[in-house]
Amino acid sequence: MPDKDTGINVKAPAPLKLSGGNAKASWRDFIQRFEWYAVATNLSAKSPEVQAAVFMSTLGEEAVPVFNSFQLSDEDKKDISKLKTKFEEYYAPKEN
Repeated sequence: MPDKDTGINVKAPAPLKLSGGNAKASWRDFIQRFEWYAVATNLSAKSPEVQAAVFMSTLGEEAVPVFNSFQLSDEDKKDISKLKTKFEEYYAPKEN
């Protein structure tokens, strides 16, 4: 079904899959596809809570236990940039 704001039919990216063994590469691929999806659907025009919900829904079920392990305030749980940062730190930590 086309996005009501853009009129474009854009499929959400596949959920993050970690079964391949390379979480860092899987994360990087997922976030790249998600960013394209966010632009194509004009996600930034939505409320912060909707943005966070779309992000979490798109991430998929393998990410739920990771999300639940984060120490986030209720406000931070609705902030997509904070969520992306936490997942980036978890799946693709910076190397020294």
